Amino acid sequence: MVSAAVAAAPTAVSSHPTGKMKPSDMEKWKRAFARASSYKTRPSTVAATEFFDQANTSAENNSNVASSERWRTLPDRLVELSNRLCDGSDHVQSERDRLAFTAAVFAAAPPDFLESFRDMFAAALTVRQARWNHDSQDEDEEDANEMESLSPPFNESDVYEALRTLGWIQTKLAKPMGEALHDTILSAVRDMVGGEFEDGTMLEQVAQTWKDTVIVPWVRDVVGSDAYKTDAWESKLDFAVAECFATIRIGEIFDIVATFPDSLPAVHELRDALDRTRMHTKLATELRASLSRRLIHPGANTSQIISVYCNVIKLLREIDPSDGLLDVVAEPVRSYLRGRNDTVRCIVTSLTDEKAGGDLYEELRRQDARPLEQAQLDSDDEGDAPDYDWSPPPSLFKQRGTMGYVSQSGGTGDILSMLVGIYGSKELFVNEYRVMLADKLLANLDFDTDKEVHNLELLKLRFGELSMRQCEIMIKDIDDSKRINSNIRETIVEKKKRRKEDQQKKKRKKHSNHRNQPRWTSPWWTVPLCRISSGRPCRRNNSRIIP
Repeated sequence: MVSAAVAAAPTAVSSHPTGKMKPSDMEKWKRAFARASSYKTRPSTVAATEFFDQANTSAENNSNVASSERWRTLPDRLVELSNRLCDGSDHVQSERDRLAFTAAVFAAAPPDFLESFRDMFAAALTVRQARWNHDSQDEDEEDANEMESLSPPFNESDVYEALRTLGWIQTKLAKPMGEALHDTILSAVRDMVGGEFEDGTMLEQVAQTWKDTVIVPWVRDVVGSDAYKTDAWESKLDFAVAECFATIRIGEIFDIVATFPDSLPAVHELRDALDRTRMHTKLATELRASLSRRLIHPGANTSQIISVYCNVIKLLREIDPSDGLLDVVAEPVRSYLRGRNDTVRCIVTSLTDEKAGGDLYEELRRQDARPLEQAQLDSDDEGDAPDYDWSPPPSLFKQRGTMGYVSQSGGTGDILSMLVGIYGSKELFVNEYRVMLADKLLANLDFDTDKEVHNLELLKLRFGELSMRQCEIMIKDIDDSKRINSNIRETIVEKKKRRKEDQQKKKRKKHSNHRNQPRWTSPWWTVPLCRISSGRPCRRNNSRIIP
């Protein structure tokens, strides 16, 4: 910029209206020319020029080196620049010199200068992460390549001391240092907690064990112990770990929903991380996009969609009891279920069939279940009158609604009321249950209605007795038919039994009459003489002839 001003000076003189300049103006231009000429000879400018000349020379000699490895000459150049600033002493000569060096270096810096610092910080953090992994695995055998990967990529103490001397850490290098920290924490958290949903101590392990072993010592080395305390780096790192943890869990939110309630420990940890970071909007956006992409499509069964929708309700109420997140996330699922023809039948089947029911079957049998009309009312309109312990609801600022939307339901509706609310009326479900009940009763040849009576009584508690009156009449007709059929059968069996008894009595009477008839013996002269003399029984009867 100064050389451009010097080159433009003759043009400015020639463009003067008179072609000549006043003596005062000429003096000003001379002083400007002198300052411009002395700029190139300043120590800060010379140091900055040499600082980048070394980098350019190294890049020309190593043209095959990747751009991510260009930082390797940076540590030595930083130490040399710091020594030139101190001019052989242990301290900076003045704050003016420090600012001059900083301005000269960053004025001549290439566009990717800060990216080199980010790569340098990332390399140092990668080595510390590798050391932690090695120590946690407790392996006895160590090869040369592994030991080389665990060695520091540069003399960290000298480089960080040089950066503190130059005063760049808190001002110029805050962004590349933050990016390196974020990338390292995000990668480590992904490796440690990714896919693990049943352990409820993952966030604590990352926030305490890993952070205190890897991240905190490195930050202390870079910024110094005093700056670590005064700049509240402890809270900054806690927030960074919670933010990265929430980012990983939000990316896995659909898998967490699919495995609920086994993933309940992960949900509780995600809730704690969201309380620190306030990333509810990102959670709602990601979950809504995941449901639209992976759930609501023609290839999914209606029963599967309803099951996942129930899991979404339970999961989001663990995170946000006000239903602010739920109203935003579940709207595409509700619209899609409303357009399917078998949604009502699947819901009614799940409510009444134990094999296909799942969560809805248990939902109908809850002990604290309330009628649908009462469950859909606002929480402010129900309950007893407020007493001295009453407190108003939290303000809109403190409520954890997302996307600027605060739920009007207050999280009072249960799962069944949410499903019925898809259509806005319970009549569709009552009519569908009536048709299904008629088919079951007609197919039941044993007239066993105990199970249907039990389901009907539970449905009457939720949908109201008046809505289920026709279903009750249908079951009563079946019971009456069963009783009439039983009476008819008993009557027929009794008549058959009586007829059989009458036949047996007649047969016994006839036989007894035959035995009671008088028995006539033949006269003695009709018996053969041989029988008479022997006294043996005669063939005609059993009587003996006594001579």
